[in-house]
Parts: sequence; structure tokens; C-alpha cells
Amino acid sequence: DFNQAVSWAKRKSKIENSEKVFKMSKELKFFILLLERYAYDKNMKTSDVLRYWDKKGITQEALENAYKDIESLLETGKHLW
Repeated sequence: DFNQAVSWAKRKSKIENSEKVFKMSKELKFFILLLERYAYDKNMKTSDVLRYWDKKGITQEALENAYKDIESLLETGKHLW
């Protein structure tokens, strides 16, 4: 949908602008996009999602699981879970 695409482009632009201020690793960029997309899909603020993930102790696990799922998709064409 158009509004979703516009919203996504704005978030991407914010990340690109922040890269000019400081250099981000590819892992950090991916994590931010994962976090923002999750927040968007759950209709939550990104800061609330991060706070919740940290409270549950799954912030690092979420990133690792996303990598594993992507690798599975690339290798088998199927989600890991």
C-alpha cells in the first residue's frame, strides 16, 4: 500500500541521514530495520518494542534468529520456524 511505502521510505531516509553522523555496521542497520518493521507491524513505538525486548532479555536473540531464518530461506526456500 502507498502509505506503507511512504512510511518505510521515511524511516530508511532517517537511517541514511544518521549514517552521515556516525558510521553504522551492517548488523546495526539490519537490527534497526528489523526493530522498526516489527514495531510498525505491531502498531507500537519502536522505543516501546526495544524496551520490551530488553525487559524480556531477547534483543540479541531476536537478531540472531532473524539471521538464522534468512539463511534458511536462502538455503532451502523455507522459513526455519
